[in-house]
Amino acid sequence: MTAWQDENAMSLGDPLSSLVLSPCCPLCRLIYRIFPRDEELVALDPNDRWTRLVPFRGYVRHGGWDALKYEAAKEWTILLGVQSRYDRFDIALDLKPELGGSSSRRAEMEGECIALKVLAGEDFQGPRAYNARLVEPMVDFNLARKAVDWCIDNHPGCRTTKPDVLRTTTMLDVFARKRVPCPENCEYVALSYVWGNVMPEEGALEKGTLPQTLEDAITVTREMGWRYVWIDALCIDQTPNPTEEQKALKFEQLQMMDLIYECAVVVLVAVTGKDSAAGLTGVSRPRPPQLQERYDDNHSLFTAPPEPRPQILDSIWMTRAWTFQEGNLGRRYLYFAANQLQFRCLEHEISDAHDAESFLSPAMTKTEEGPSVWSRLTHSSYSNSASTSSTKDETTNAFIFTMHLAEYTSRRMTNESDSLYAFLGMISAFEKRFFPGGFTWGLPLRDFPRSLGWFHDKSVGKAPKRRSAFPTWSWCGWEGAAVHPEKLIEHPHQQNSEGDMIPEMLEVKGRKLRLSGWLVTIEVKTNPFAEVYLNSGESLGFLKDRNFPPHINTIGPGTYTCFVLERLREKRDGEWRKNQTVFLLVLDYRGEAADLAERRTMLTFTCEGDFSRLKPKKSVVTLV
Repeated sequence: MTAWQDENAMSLGDPLSSLVLSPCCPLCRLIYRIFPRDEELVALDPNDRWTRLVPFRGYVRHGGWDALKYEAAKEWTILLGVQSRYDRFDIALDLKPELGGSSSRRAEMEGECIALKVLAGEDFQGPRAYNARLVEPMVDFNLARKAVDWCIDNHPGCRTTKPDVLRTTTMLDVFARKRVPCPENCEYVALSYVWGNVMPEEGALEKGTLPQTLEDAITVTREMGWRYVWIDALCIDQTPNPTEEQKALKFEQLQMMDLIYECAVVVLVAVTGKDSAAGLTGVSRPRPPQLQERYDDNHSLFTAPPEPRPQILDSIWMTRAWTFQEGNLGRRYLYFAANQLQFRCLEHEISDAHDAESFLSPAMTKTEEGPSVWSRLTHSSYSNSASTSSTKDETTNAFIFTMHLAEYTSRRMTNESDSLYAFLGMISAFEKRFFPGGFTWGLPLRDFPRSLGWFHDKSVGKAPKRRSAFPTWSWCGWEGAAVHPEKLIEHPHQQNSEGDMIPEMLEVKGRKLRLSGWLVTIEVKTNPFAEVYLNSGESLGFLKDRNFPPHINTIGPGTYTCFVLERLREKRDGEWRKNQTVFLLVLDYRGEAADLAERRTMLTFTCEGDFSRLKPKKSVVTLV
């Protein structure tokens, strides 16, 4: 909070319970409209003496606003919002700067706020960039098309080329209402939405009775001036009992999801609703009205809707497995939120709740910095050529992969068989950019064998459910968020660490994975902590994931055979430290045969001495 804001803030009660709002007062009506509601009310204390109406620059409603240069920041419009003592903390999020991220200020004042409207003919001299505007009940397709065209014309980093293989896909001609082969150099729109339990009936495309979200996507495509739209329910064969040939064709299409969404001119996102019957807000159903109060002959005050980002993050769309890759692989998006339409590309984001001039402002459409670590999957500075991208920082590539995997595996899916299928587009993108050695059951084992070191974090809350169609050693064989220990990912980036005993992938046949590496037998005692003991009874160290925090897929006291994923040694003041960190896969040989092992869990062993005292043996193992 700046001194300027403190000087111009208006108290809303000392305490808050003393506030009286009159329905006859225009300002009272505006304040009442923007007051926090629903779950936000929990944060409001009737005895609070800090709740105020404060002015603020509009840029604080966007994450990362601290990177905005002063000359640009001072041009942003001034808005009014309700602030309580719970909003007075200025928090910076550390986005792994050592791996290419940055320290970024979180968005603030994201709820409804009050904006100034200057009526026609008034020469207003104050800052007005990114000012709010009164949005129409229905989407202005012309304005949305201008935002997309502006990006196409002015953002080279958001452009892409269409490979010939894209022509093997099917598109929907929105004027003829029929499926057609993808034309050469096709400009098309793609749709991302939640299916739910609603499926198109037989002949619905021809009869015009598709689920409302699909019908609205056709309308948007047509009204914005494009002829083709790609919708998975219509453009991928959904035959209930497919032949082997149909299965193979569908698998090929799923592997192309990265191209389908990356090459789309724009991706439409159905933010609201729980299924495909919900429709797109502002297309088939109106958006809620804003409140406007006349101030004088030349000005009025009105309520601007809340920022769409929190609504997107809290949506059902954000929780589904299939929509994960759809929301990450595109280059331009139109998010149909409850009260506004947001446009986002790799370099810019803005909603139609901002004035039209801001859509096309050259000063505001370029980011001050290059692409962050979060956008490297789709940014053109990272070539589609695997030979080029493979020379990039391996640690950063591993971080990007494991970050996306953790988010994807935390999402929900209806069919267990989709565990790998719904991630195939992401895998294709990773192969082209980061891991040219390819993927095996969802893991880049040739380029990143340590990727076997995933485990389920405590958010799973119970023993994870097994998915029998997939191998035990892959994340897709289990339900729940799969994460990797930070030290396993980050240490190659650090100068004072060195890893060895990393396994080598030999071959994979079906679900059987043969690896060359090191086997070790450990004796574990768990009273009170999980420690590893030598035969002499000497403790050699503790199992971190068993103790801090409790591991939901843990082991009890006993003797275990483990496969070493890596031994890590670290230096301090130029000398090797006594302690070593060893990442272990716990194996279970109770499976199909004595020479086949199932993966039980992954442990981090902090060895207080030389790990070789446990006498690991170089071996070949087969995991199933």
